[in-house]
Amino acid sequence: MGELSGLQVRIRRKMNRRSLENLQSRQPQYEEAKVNRTIRVTDAGWAGIRELAEAMGSSVSVVVERLGRADLAMIDELREVMSAQQDSTDRTQ
Repeated sequence: MGELSGLQVRIRRKMNRRSLENLQSRQPQYEEAKVNRTIRVTDAGWAGIRELAEAMGSSVSVVVERLGRADLAMIDELREVMSAQQDSTDRTQ
């Protein structure tokens, strides 16, 4: 049996709904490009920031960016999210 080239072998994969969006170039959100950074946080801290970002309909990257830029509107959003979380906790108790 001969070897098959990558073009001859097809593997069915699920297409991520955002794949096509990610292929299109987007306008940068800020005047400078983002750079990969490394931060060290506890598992609890990471889980908390991921939870907040999800509740805000955002990503961890955007939350950290806004925090670093002292985006004061984010404080109001965080208050709303935390209030909603507290309300849901109160209802389950």
